[in-house]
Amino acid sequence: MADSGRKKEVYPQRMVLKSFKTQRQDTQAIKTFAEYLGREALLSDLTDQSVAGWMAWLLRTKNLVPQSVNASRHRMLCMWRFLARKRFAAEFPEVGMLAEPQPVPTAWTQEQMCKLFAACRAWTGPDFGGVNGAGWFLALTHIAYDTGMRAAELWALQWDWLDWETGDLVVPAVVRKGHRQGMVYSLHADTLAILKTITEPQRELILPMDRDKARFYSRFNTLLESAGLPHDRRSKLHRLRRTCASWLESVLPGSATAALGHSSRRVTEKYLDVRITKRTKPSDLLPRPEAGRGEVA
Repeated sequence: MADSGRKKEVYPQRMVLKSFKTQRQDTQAIKTFAEYLGREALLSDLTDQSVAGWMAWLLRTKNLVPQSVNASRHRMLCMWRFLARKRFAAEFPEVGMLAEPQPVPTAWTQEQMCKLFAACRAWTGPDFGGVNGAGWFLALTHIAYDTGMRAAELWALQWDWLDWETGDLVVPAVVRKGHRQGMVYSLHADTLAILKTITEPQRELILPMDRDKARFYSRFNTLLESAGLPHDRRSKLHRLRRTCASWLESVLPGSATAALGHSSRRVTEKYLDVRITKRTKPSDLLPRPEAGRGEVA
C-alpha cells in the first residue's frame, strides 16, 4: 500500500520483525487487495466497505473457501490496526469474519494406527535424505503419535535436542508456531528404539527431507493408500496430531490442551474425536418411552 513517503518508512520496519511466512502472507494480502481494486492500494482504501468487498471478491471470484478468506482478512486487519495505531490510517477496522463450516474432528483409531505402522514397516519406496524409508516413516509416525507435533516441528527436529536416557525431546521456540514458547515432549521407549535404527548416516536432522514437501506428501499418500486408510486433505499429518489429542483426552480428560500447547480449551475442542474421547451420549441417558420394544409395527 502507498500514500506518502512517510508511510513507506513505517510498515517495512514492522515486516522485518516478523517471520518469513508472515511477511509472505502480508505481501500476498496486499497484492490481492490491489488486484481487487484494479490499481495500487492506498491507505485511503482501508475502509470497512472496501475490505468487505475484497473479502466477497476472494470468495466469489477467486473461489477461496471461507477459512482462507478469513485468514487473508486477519492479515489485512493486523496491518490496518498497526497503521491506525501509528495514525497513518484514519480509523480502526470493524469488518466481521465470514461464517466458517466447522468439520467434525477425526482421528485415527487404534486399529487404523496399527495399519499405518504396518504400512511403514512394509515401505519399499524411496529413502529420505539417505535414511531408510521404512525407518524414516516409522520414526515420523511414532514421534507424531507420541507428541502431537505440528509438521514444521517434525521437519526441524535435531538429534541434539533428544535425551536418550529420559526420552525427553526439547524443542526450542524458534521452530514452533508463534516462535514464543518452547516445548518439552516425551517419547515412548518403542519410539526411541525405532530412532536408534535411523541414526546413520550421521546428520543434524532426525527426519531429513528430500528437496520439497510436495514430494513427501505424494509419498505419504502412497503410504496411506497401501495401509487402506483415507488420504484426503484432512488425513495428513495433522490427523496424527488430532489422534494424539483424542486418545490422551480419553484416558486423562482435560490434558490435551497443555500437551498440544494450545492457547485455550476452545482450540483443543476442534481436535477431539468424540468417538474416541467417549463423551456421554444423549441417547444413552434419555429414558426410552417404549423400553424393550425394538420391533416396527
